[in-house]
Amino acid sequence: MAPLIILSVCVSALAQAPSSGGGASNQAATGFRSGVRAPANIGFAVNVSPDQQAMTVIFDNLVEEVPLARKGAAGTLDQTASRTKVFTLEVPYATDQRSVKMTMDLRGFASADGDASVKLIAHAGDTTTVVDVLETSQSRRGDAAKLKGKTKEALLSAREPLKGVSTDFLKRIEFTVQAHAAKPVCQITLILLAEHDTDTADSGGAVVMVDSLDLSLAGAGQGKYKP
Repeated sequence: MAPLIILSVCVSALAQAPSSGGGASNQAATGFRSGVRAPANIGFAVNVSPDQQAMTVIFDNLVEEVPLARKGAAGTLDQTASRTKVFTLEVPYATDQRSVKMTMDLRGFASADGDASVKLIAHAGDTTTVVDVLETSQSRRGDAAKLKGKTKEALLSAREPLKGVSTDFLKRIEFTVQAHAAKPVCQITLILLAEHDTDTADSGGAVVMVDSLDLSLAGAGQGKYKP
């Protein structure tokens, strides 16, 4: 009889215990979850605002370049037509809505000699944008580009200066992500392209780098980022 009495007491206690599912799910319904991931050998640091509505990611080696083509005894050296780097950042978040609007500010530096060009393609959520980095020195809101990291200084000190067009850039992109899972992830893919004309013996070099990105929720109550 003793085992039956103990079992009855346990069942009664479980029946009277408050459910932990409702309250916990409501608290976790809005917010970015921890564990920003980048499946590549790109160094980065993440900082989340105190209200968890925005975050900043600073990169230390998200850069692509082609070298200056040089003449040699056997012809033209360093005749690489183009180089491309594809980088994906995965930002976990939480929300109680089926879709969330976000705003992303991309900051970086670009430079290209004659017969060379650079491009940046950004894909996030439902939006794919080709950024003309040599002309996009301000966001749509008119903010001037102001880099947050130190990659530009390190890059310029380690390479021969380019003689063409150089500029810091800032591009604002708005997009919507769909929450298909219980723990959704905002996936951001950046494609950096640097190329020059291989038909020109003296074609110049080019470099494009992403210094940092700011990610924020476009509306109140949609979600929060977590450190």
